[in-house]
Amino acid sequence: MPNQAYFVAFVKPGDTLSGIVRDTLGPFRTHQQWMTVVAEVARRSGIQDPERVFPGQPVLLSPAGQEAVSRPPAPAISPREAEQLRSAWKATPQQER
Repeated sequence: MPNQAYFVAFVKPGDTLSGIVRDTLGPFRTHQQWMTVVAEVARRSGIQDPERVFPGQPVLLSPAGQEAVSRPPAPAISPREAEQLRSAWKATPQQER
């Protein structure tokens, strides 16, 4: 993982990954551009299925300054903190989510 800060958001009930990306990193010129960024955010966040996110799940948005951010979402975190969030989420039993 590159040595740069990430913006982090946490999924709330009713959220979708594509909605979080649209609301925090949009607007996008094309639907394809939006879906490309959704796929990258999913990969970066360790989300295997972008259609299934859970309340409390961390979403690692653009490394600071990479994708155009219209409204900075939440605080920036370090790559180490990002990895700790991903690891903690993966370790959480499914029934507790």
